Amino acid sequence: MHCANITQFFIPLTEHFVFDQDEGAHNLATDAINTIGVLAGQLEWNQFRALFKRYIGYIKEKPDSEKIVIRIIGAVADALHRAVLGVQEKKETPNSKANGVEAVTDVEMNGVHDDDEENEEEDEDESVGNTEGEDAQNGRCGSS
Repeated sequence: MHCANITQFFIPLTEHFVFDQDEGAHNLATDAINTIGVLAGQLEWNQFRALFKRYIGYIKEKPDSEKIVIRIIGAVADALHRAVLGVQEKKETPNSKANGVEAVTDVEMNGVHDDDEENEEEDEDESVGNTEGEDAQNGRCGSS
């Protein structure tokens, strides 16, 4: 599914069930909010950021729907958290656990090394963003 389809069709369609709800349709609104969160988790960073900013702007634009907007922001933030956890899990090596027993690393055995700061900076640089190919591997939009 392409990101443009999600941001231009699916999310606006789903928002209709959140903001234009009848009395007693709270379960439908809750499911629609959860759906928005799942869809947001499939977006590339630029589309995700634009969507998040749009919902932040809704706090001032729609003061009568503030509670609903905050629930949507929470669902979208949870999607970001799940995406970050998914990237971290993919970075773990398959040999880090053997038969359910965690392997002991050099840092755990010998203490902190002098070059750990350099390694942490490299890890941060690598985790800043995904390329389009990595997004396709992670199940993000862009993959058909």
